[in-house]
Amino acid sequence: IGYKAFCGCIGIVSATLPDTVTTISGSAFSGCTKLSNFDYPMSWSTAGSGIFNGCSKLTNITVPEGVTAIPASAFEDANYLKSISLPSTLETVGTRVFDSCSQLRCAILPTSVNTIGNYAFSDCPQLRYVMTLGLSCAIGTNAFSNSPKMFLYCNWVSDATLCAIKNNIPFQVLSDENVDYS
Repeated sequence: IGYKAFCGCIGIVSATLPDTVTTISGSAFSGCTKLSNFDYPMSWSTAGSGIFNGCSKLTNITVPEGVTAIPASAFEDANYLKSISLPSTLETVGTRVFDSCSQLRCAILPTSVNTIGNYAFSDCPQLRYVMTLGLSCAIGTNAFSNSPKMFLYCNWVSDATLCAIKNNIPFQVLSDENVDYS
């Protein structure tokens, strides 16, 4: 899907891409304010930034297995995004990926995530919790800023715990049976 291919197409309500699509370029669906359903192709592996920027009716996202990175601003300003399902292959949550997602409630980051970009979950007033299951994860500046209801669930000996302490973010340590010390 090319750069800005459907940008500003306010009549698009639903989109289903064939499994042969592997790349969604920057701003491909940005400004599609009525887009409420998007079925990702299972082969999706490369994406540009700002893909769904301003898609105010998009409520649920499932990122398919095989995707290793969600690029900068991919879901920024997706005002109605309430839930996300992330693959076990995910390694990088880019800068401002979920910034200003005013209805986003929670995020569970798999153990494979090793980078959370700057402002990744900032300005999410309804965000209740982020659960980080890994131990080593570079967490960017203000990754969780201005998300006042957020609680961080993390392993005791982890970068997420240090981030929570340093930034005065309420946190809860996961029980030992959930801790991966490998």
